[in-house]
Amino acid sequence: MYKKKVRIDTVPIWLKTFYYPISFLIAGAFYLFWKLIIKSCKIEIKGANILKKYPSHIIAVWHRMGTYYWMTRLNGKGYIELAHPIWYMIFPVLVMRWSGAKVILGSTGHNGRVGANKIVQKLNKGFSTVITVDGPRGPIFEVKKGALHMSLQSQKPIIPLVITGSNSYIFSSSWDKKRIPMPFSTITLNYKKPIYVTDDNFSESIITLKKELG
Repeated sequence: MYKKKVRIDTVPIWLKTFYYPISFLIAGAFYLFWKLIIKSCKIEIKGANILKKYPSHIIAVWHRMGTYYWMTRLNGKGYIELAHPIWYMIFPVLVMRWSGAKVILGSTGHNGRVGANKIVQKLNKGFSTVITVDGPRGPIFEVKKGALHMSLQSQKPIIPLVITGSNSYIFSSSWDKKRIPMPFSTITLNYKKPIYVTDDNFSESIITLKKELG
């Protein structure tokens, strides 16, 4: 119960003396592991021209492969991320910030709408973002509407991303069997045809996005 209530920005004062030093140490280990993945893995990118054609975009990926994306991105410059604010998420939040991305705290049930509105404001200024469309708690492979509302409000395209990896560590106890890449594996990032969301095709876009993500 405790960990479910405490957010990154509401850690009790009496815990901060321990929380922040330990968090930076663990995040440092995450950062080094990210660099190891970048250096040791063979990363194949399909559809890279799509990102160039649409420099401001919303990448959509299933939650179970979200870590794959962030660990194969060379840097986060130009990206604004919406992060689940529960206390233990400080580790990936710090690594994303160290990679150059900007991070806003928020998710379903945790000021998600406010955070999404801030993302839209940044999209309108030329930033891009990445959304795990069935996260943070599922149901698995069910597209939530947040990314579509962001696309509708900002008029930026959603770019579906399918990721595969030859060697993964699987968190078997997580709701979606979350995966992280292992060193010296082969990883493929396949960017699909952009989806522009309008009032007229909103419901259809949900079906299209789910189909493209597989």
